[in-house]
Amino acid sequence: MIFNEAVNFFPHIITEGSIIERLKREFHYPLDNALSNALMIYDEAGKVLLEKIYREYLNIAELSDLPIMLLTPTWRTNKERTKNSNVGMKTINTDAFLFVDNIRRSYGSFSEKIYIGGLTGCK
Repeated sequence: MIFNEAVNFFPHIITEGSIIERLKREFHYPLDNALSNALMIYDEAGKVLLEKIYREYLNIAELSDLPIMLLTPTWRTNKERTKNSNVGMKTINTDAFLFVDNIRRSYGSFSEKIYIGGLTGCK
């Protein structure tokens, strides 16, 4: 089911909470100055922490039997900011989607109610 159909079919759809704020305040995780949490998908400890947070939201959605929209950890991945990183913007965006999609696919039949949005910032 595509997202537009889901909005018409389900009376409610939830989203994740503010992952970046949780990383800063709850976990005191050192975020990258340029790319914030985007590079966490290339770090084992970062991946474990991001997955833990995503799964907390997914478990709430599954328990409530409500669809959920997850957003990729790419809020800061624009051309200007990724220029100085060791990873290209297209690669980060693709890798971030695949990271979230891998988590989504682990939810069996509930994965049909999990949507992934590509998060972009103000630039």
